[in-house]
Amino acid sequence: MEALVSDFDRVSALELVMLCLIMMVGSYAAYTDIRFREISNLSILFLLLTGLTGQIVLWMWSETTPWQVGLVTGAGLILSYILFIYGFWAAGDAKLFWAVLVALPSTICPIFPSFLSFNASIWALLSNAMVLNFVATLLFMLGQKQLFHQRDHRTLRLKSVLWSGLHIAGLSGWMIWISVSFLNHSITLSEATISTLICYVLMERFVKQPKYLFLTIPGVLLALYASLVHQTGALSGAAWGISWGIQTVYLFFYSYFSSALVQKIAFDSLQIGMMPTVGIYANGGEEICRAGQPLDAAGLRRLHTSVKQGGLACKEQGLQVETPMPFAPFIVLGTGMTLLMRGSLLRLFEALLSF
Repeated sequence: MEALVSDFDRVSALELVMLCLIMMVGSYAAYTDIRFREISNLSILFLLLTGLTGQIVLWMWSETTPWQVGLVTGAGLILSYILFIYGFWAAGDAKLFWAVLVALPSTICPIFPSFLSFNASIWALLSNAMVLNFVATLLFMLGQKQLFHQRDHRTLRLKSVLWSGLHIAGLSGWMIWISVSFLNHSITLSEATISTLICYVLMERFVKQPKYLFLTIPGVLLALYASLVHQTGALSGAAWGISWGIQTVYLFFYSYFSSALVQKIAFDSLQIGMMPTVGIYANGGEEICRAGQPLDAAGLRRLHTSVKQGGLACKEQGLQVETPMPFAPFIVLGTGMTLLMRGSLLRLFEALLSF
């Protein structure tokens, strides 16, 4: 009995130390991200090394396995890098997310064996941060006094809505068919919905629209096949309808109020973290700033140098940019939410759907 109490005490003490480190470093990173739009590499390295050390100690105490430590480290790095490359967040946010994920005690937030579940730490932390960021952005936009006086005059085209519905139908079919045919995982409605939306966003980044049909049509056929063989018709229909509805609301919201997020900024007033809506190229064709990629310090220096030397291909005196909220605070808040719920906020979404 004394040995069990001793084991409990030391594991609990290590968990507390790791969580305190996450909150201390995360709070500092959130402050610098808000104040300066920068996150210190030294603080990220400190959290990463101390978190990895804590995971190794838990392994030595037989509280976790090498496979889990390797999976959380490798999967976190890959996911962070992919989302950075395709403009989801800046480099500092990506590194902070990876470090926090590694430092989360695997005894509290496991990533395995439920890796395919949104309650696994990697997906729970990401989805919680995204949901909190979305809610904060929505409240910010609705709180703008001039918002309803500066609406865009662009209309939401029916063609865009119908195409998105078709593509989402194909992607939801792929998600459900893969889960029931290969992964032997009973996918839930929230998992099917969110994974479909994530894949749709990635497809928007990766693939040109005419090529969607090579994935959409087989996906629809696979959805019909899974409905007949695995009785997933209700799940497919619900996941498709909810995902399409969310995307339609987003399209309407963005087309109607995008002027609240996008504005033209003079080149000498640009700041780190601002996200160009169009690419900027040098006279020789070299890409200086990528559309949808947050500006970092190096990119901003290249842009200022090109402007001074008159080396830009465009003749504009400014750049259309989107100024997103700093994401580091939402990673920290998402960490707290992950610990509080022992998983993802999507549990509430799923419970609401079940009700």
